Amino acid sequence: MTERLHTYAVAGLSTAHMSQADFELLTRRSSDADFPLITIPTAFGWLVYVYQLHTDEERQYFWRDQGLSQTFMAACLRAARRGCKYADFDCDGVIYDDLPKEDW
Repeated sequence: MTERLHTYAVAGLSTAHMSQADFELLTRRSSDADFPLITIPTAFGWLVYVYQLHTDEERQYFWRDQGLSQTFMAACLRAARRGCKYADFDCDGVIYDDLPKEDW
């Protein structure tokens, strides 16, 4: 019997929805064993696991505690609220007019 493949939703976002400081923090910390975010560097940005906490308040506190910007948090919250497990921040990704943006 062939089992059905389980899939996950991924939000496609521009790296404009994160600050340069966010990008640098993820670059510095993603390989640290004690860094609590699940992140995967890609050729064009970052894949970030956004669904590890269950409420918006928990998510915001967790991301703020790591030193991430409001811009980053708004994009990740949008992805999590839409049921996505991951946010794919890509330099050629979609820029959403109703989300905060950074110019870097």
